[in-house]
Amino acid sequence: MFVASWCAPCLAELARFEALEAAARPRRLLIVALDEGARSTEMTRRFDGRQKLAISPREGWELLRRASAGRAAGLPYAVMTDETGRPCALRDRGLSEAELRTMAAACKG
Repeated sequence: MFVASWCAPCLAELARFEALEAAARPRRLLIVALDEGARSTEMTRRFDGRQKLAISPREGWELLRRASAGRAAGLPYAVMTDETGRPCALRDRGLSEAELRTMAAACKG
């Protein structure tokens, strides 16, 4: 999940993170914060190292660009990868549990 503190839909996703995380299993759901500062720190404070990808915002934007093949026009944005780490499903709107299951199904085929 690519998120930023100025993205209202991202904040809504983070509020439901535990439910989304359960729906993504057995895949891991990771947060990539695309901004920094006090608001971003507060936004991600409750998440531990297993739930956050610890990279700089600049690295996060580059990862988003590569993972989405340049198609990400805004946030929120989610990328699901297959077992080899290659993107297999993209989502350019807010996530729900059902949408995560749809993404997982797309990655199986």
